[in-house]
Amino acid sequence: MKVIDELKKNGINFIDINSLHIFINTKEIKYDRLKDSLEDLIENIKDIEYDEDYGGQELFGLILMNDNSWFERGEYDGSEWWQHKRQITKYDVFNFDLQ
Repeated sequence: MKVIDELKKNGINFIDINSLHIFINTKEIKYDRLKDSLEDLIENIKDIEYDEDYGGQELFGLILMNDNSWFERGEYDGSEWWQHKRQITKYDVFNFDLQ
């Protein structure tokens, strides 16, 4: 699978990326929107492929979004995914529904 397709499949919008630090196979890719061009990031990853089947993890890292949420790469028993996380807020603590 192409890395760029994997990111899009998981709802990662490139415009919303603040910074990125991922490893694909043995290649390390870093991106910081204050220093780097988004076009360069896309150019760097658009043709990179990895084996998404069961086996060793080939794609991992961290993607920080502009809204202060982030994506972490998860892996269990050969299955891999991006997990979207965000910091808990006061609203989350005090405004929940006990259904």
